[in-house]
Amino acid sequence: MPLARCRARLLAKPPLWLLPLGALCCPAVASAYTCSAGITPVAFGVYRPADAAAKTVTGNIALKCEGSLAPGVTLLVSYRIMIGAGNSGNYTGRQMLNGTQALNYQIYRNAAGTEIWGDGLNGTTAIDDTYLLGVLAPAKNSAVYARLFTGQNVPPGSYTDTLIVTVSY
Repeated sequence: MPLARCRARLLAKPPLWLLPLGALCCPAVASAYTCSAGITPVAFGVYRPADAAAKTVTGNIALKCEGSLAPGVTLLVSYRIMIGAGNSGNYTGRQMLNGTQALNYQIYRNAAGTEIWGDGLNGTTAIDDTYLLGVLAPAKNSAVYARLFTGQNVPPGSYTDTLIVTVSY
């Protein structure tokens, strides 16, 4: 029963901080880059209500920024990654649906399952980090931890949720 179809949506760019190396940057440099996110969705597979432990699986969000910079200039790009609430509309009570039937699960920023990944408000967290744009900069990976809780007595079927991943930079 997969948690399916994670979609990435990129929003407008907030102000950036420039780090000139040996020269001053002109404002035009700040608009000479783009960032994109590659998403590996999570899938729980077969759910068995009688399993003793919750099922935890991982996915990934890989952020890559590219652009044209003057020789000897690097650019520090600040970004934020948020994950939407999905079907339930509630970050702390996410649900996969099969018609009107629901399976409760959660998305976390950490393997321990103590940081619910959301918009950074009301007890949820978001990733706030930086990316150094330069020659051959690798993608920056962020693990996504998903947990499907035990003891949910639901009929067999395909349960899905769609989460919107928002990367703002």
